[in-house]
Amino acid sequence: MIHGLLVEIQEGEHARGETRRRPVNRAQAEALRGESKGAEVTHKRKAIPFWVTAAVFLVGMAGGTLPSPLYPLYQAHWGFSNTTVTVIFAVYAAGVLTALIGLGRASDAAGRRPVLLLSVALATVSTLLFLIARGLVWLLVGRFLSGLAVGALTGTATAALIELEPTGNKLRASRVAAVVNPAGLGAGTLAAGTLAQFAPAPLRTVYAVYLGVLAALIVGILFIPETVIQTTQSLGLRMQRPRVPREIRAEFVTAALGGSCALVVQGLFSGLAPSFLHEVLHDRNIFVAGLLVAVLFSATTVAPLAAARLSRVRANSLGTAALIVGLVLVLIGLGSASLTAFFVGALIVGLGTGSIFVSSLALINRCAPAEHRGEVISAFFVAAYTALTLPVIGVGIASAHIGILMSTEVLSTGVVVLAVATLMRIRRSAKMEGEDS
Repeated sequence: MIHGLLVEIQEGEHARGETRRRPVNRAQAEALRGESKGAEVTHKRKAIPFWVTAAVFLVGMAGGTLPSPLYPLYQAHWGFSNTTVTVIFAVYAAGVLTALIGLGRASDAAGRRPVLLLSVALATVSTLLFLIARGLVWLLVGRFLSGLAVGALTGTATAALIELEPTGNKLRASRVAAVVNPAGLGAGTLAAGTLAQFAPAPLRTVYAVYLGVLAALIVGILFIPETVIQTTQSLGLRMQRPRVPREIRAEFVTAALGGSCALVVQGLFSGLAPSFLHEVLHDRNIFVAGLLVAVLFSATTVAPLAAARLSRVRANSLGTAALIVGLVLVLIGLGSASLTAFFVGALIVGLGTGSIFVSSLALINRCAPAEHRGEVISAFFVAAYTALTLPVIGVGIASAHIGILMSTEVLSTGVVVLAVATLMRIRRSAKMEGEDS
């Protein structure tokens, strides 16, 4: 043992299961160890940009929900209705759509890093407007810009994560993206609700803090390596519908239906959860409003991890079942003014939408050609946000005539029908491909 070490090597005779030992001298053993350590160091170095990108994604998404728990405070200050709240949310969604359509191909041509920096710049201007807001118009402009920031970030960061994953595992990258996206949204509502409830200047403090965080993001982005060979120095700011290659359109439609189900429910909670609490459950605590939305998005974050070993069919099946059960509990909570039922329902809804969303995004990432990945992912989010906008506005308008409970029941029924239709398409597709369900 002083002059040599023994290592096991497979002889290739696997049928007999034979393993033979061969003496290896100290120099060879040290060389093998050095190679192993070098590979480990290289892997860790490659992992750093991946996780920095994930952090940028998370913090950037948090900006999209910062104002949500604060709507009741804005309503008290400036005297607008729930319908106006849904219009504010729709303006945000319009900003997201504008960025997805106008910048859908930008990161494929100009590179991921320039678009990430653009997103942070838009978020900075938006946050400044919220910080100094003096009326409803300021909120509308700020929400549109924050939507632009989120739209520019979403497809670009998702594509960058897939390309920076250290081992080239696209499924793992998809799951990280599916976790980080709602985690950031939940962190935004929780931070805003906490600071608004316990810190001074509830309509100012959260934005001042977020500005400091955005400054740190710029530094982080500068350390992310570019993964795209730039074909132009221009970002290509033009309104052009993201194209989906003809050969993957069937899979794209199925994924877009699933993504739409998830975002409609998430949008309903983000836009109207504080109104549910104040008007139906009679709870005016801003922290609770932020916590409620954070619970839903936290569950959405956990779902992809729980579904990691499941096929997309099983993940979507369980997600659809959880979505139905959760929505029923939410409606029971609203009908009986039970905060407990409402929170439990939100938790289960989050698990359902998370499972549905991750299976949909995994389908997109699996079928999208590398040279069109950013554009196809943007098209996926365009479809989902388009489906999200009108139903949420409809609930806000209808609540003034038939009540918020009845409006929510109608929307929930539509979401369940869409989720079941999506599940049937996925099952049919998997059966044709011979995939185990």
